[in-house]
Amino acid sequence: MGAQGQGYGYYRTVIFGAMFVGYTLYYFNRKTFSFVMPSVMQEIKLDKDDLGLITSSQSAAYAISKFISGVLSDQMSARWLFSTGLCLVGVVNVLFSWSSTVSVFAILWFFNGLAQGLGWPPCGKVLRKWFEPSQFGTWWAVLSCSMNLAGSLGPIIATLVAASYSWRSTLSFSGLICIGVSVVCLILIKNEPSDVGLKNIELGAKKGKKGSQSADNTTLKEFLLFAKHYGWDTAFWTAEITCLVVTIVFFLLRNIQTKMGRLPKKSD
Repeated sequence: MGAQGQGYGYYRTVIFGAMFVGYTLYYFNRKTFSFVMPSVMQEIKLDKDDLGLITSSQSAAYAISKFISGVLSDQMSARWLFSTGLCLVGVVNVLFSWSSTVSVFAILWFFNGLAQGLGWPPCGKVLRKWFEPSQFGTWWAVLSCSMNLAGSLGPIIATLVAASYSWRSTLSFSGLICIGVSVVCLILIKNEPSDVGLKNIELGAKKGKKGSQSADNTTLKEFLLFAKHYGWDTAFWTAEITCLVVTIVFFLLRNIQTKMGRLPKKSD
């Protein structure tokens, strides 16, 4: 029993560490164009419309991809989905560093957005398989910090690298690291404990008090009730479509606020 417990601890640490580093790189490489934008504009003539086209193409693709990825993560290996997306993000960044026209920039950043959506849903699936329900929220919150880490350190790192090298080298170097880490993630991440000879965690099993999960149980009961009345396929598709609509609205509102809302101020 002790050896098995030690096995869980080891794999949880390794898998969580790989996903944390991997998703930090996902987020960093989502923002690389924004980080090196001043250097790009010194070399290539870009106006506000060009910048809006490039960044908006990624946001639209990301909203679509996150929905598709949620469906795919239920149908295929989470480790392959996560690692493939990270590799594609790296490839796009390398190709972006070789480009010089607005149209190619926009197309590549659209594909970056598509690849970006493959990262988060597999993380949720792997966490759910490796951690008990009572621990899931904690580790989900810690994993979410990877975005904050990339968002805070990203501009500093990109500025330091761009100061010594060109923006093309910065994107290319960042993309190559992404590709390398994607291979490591494919090796280290395991979909579930049974993949390494351990017993799978029972989703309904509880070690502590039952009252601590009353809110989760209420949501689950509502979902099960809906599924009973309308069927499982309808229930899951309704949930996915709801998530898609909310995500698209969120990105549209954020774009209006962060991009369109700043135009008048910059034009003065």
